Amino acid sequence: MPPDLSPLAGPQTILAERFLAEDTLSLIALRRAVSDPPFSDRERHVTTLVFDEIPWLHFRDWPPPPLPMLSSPRQQRILDLLLSGMSRKEIAHKLEVAPGTVAGYCREIYRRLRVNSQSELIRQTRRKNPSSK
Repeated sequence: MPPDLSPLAGPQTILAERFLAEDTLSLIALRRAVSDPPFSDRERHVTTLVFDEIPWLHFRDWPPPPLPMLSSPRQQRILDLLLSGMSRKEIAHKLEVAPGTVAGYCREIYRRLRVNSQSELIRQTRRKNPSSK
């Protein structure tokens, strides 16, 4: 049975709730001082949209620890493509470089992030940055 949130509700409060598990509810409340005007319909709508787009606010380890900085924009681009699920061959084709070049970048990325494979990289990144799912 969901908890009764009515004591928190009112014109001075915006609530964002998200079930994290069957028995776990995350609740974020934005409140205004009683002396301030109530939230407008537009403010409520925009806030709802924002909370829907940034679910990581509800996770326990917020803010997520940042990934280590990579030494070049090319490494960062390859990391982004790896995280999107592309293979090394697909990345090489997309970036118009040799597969061996991509393999070298991957080795350096894996070394810096202390992983041994693309799947481990994705798991680690999702664990540290849940919004990246």
